[in-house]
Amino acid sequence: LGIIHDNTMAHLYQKSLEANLEAKELQLRETHHRVKDNLQVIASLLHLREMETTDSRTKSTLAELIAQIKAMSMVHDTLSQTERTQGVDVRDYFGRFCALMEQTYGYIGCPVSLFTDVEGCMMDGEQLSSMAIIANELVSNAYKHAFPNGRKGEIHFEFFCDDDYYYMAVSDNGIGINTKKTGLGHEIVAALTARMDGQVKVSQEGGTRIEVRIPLLQDQQVANTESLSKTEIRK
Repeated sequence: LGIIHDNTMAHLYQKSLEANLEAKELQLRETHHRVKDNLQVIASLLHLREMETTDSRTKSTLAELIAQIKAMSMVHDTLSQTERTQGVDVRDYFGRFCALMEQTYGYIGCPVSLFTDVEGCMMDGEQLSSMAIIANELVSNAYKHAFPNGRKGEIHFEFFCDDDYYYMAVSDNGIGINTKKTGLGHEIVAALTARMDGQVKVSQEGGTRIEVRIPLLQDQQVANTESLSKTEIRK
């Protein structure tokens, strides 16, 4: 005896789903690419305004704004190039981000060195966008307020993760920052961290250290575990 099942329709349906998914992923990458291009145009226009002005304070403000826009542009650039459905590896992004910040503040004459220690972790694109804004606020505040009057110093940027949380820390050996001051930057950091169900920890010993901890999404827990397993296999 034999039984024959015709699964043609199921097979065609599966192929249709795969084709639709591929088309949506291509459309999403194209959207990120267009957003990146638009942000770069805005940054270029601001740069032209920066070149026209002679006021040092205005020039410094425009340079900081350009750095913020470029940081967000790099997020969309990273997302447009990745083919991973679990998210993106933060090591490349934050490496480029710190290089951009160092270049920006070096351009306006800030004698401060920025050191980076970033672990390879997978992160969701939306989370990365929020963490990029937080990182920009923390690093910018350290550059602007921790070393007054041309004082030399060091800023350390760290990013790592474990099975449950991401940790991002920005520390400096400057004069200490008044973290209780209710400025726009502090409000942005607090609001974005709260939106991701995270926490902010501040310590002031020999400078200022601000650590942001946010929980991993379930997909990132799986992706980070797989990434760690592959690293152990290579070792």
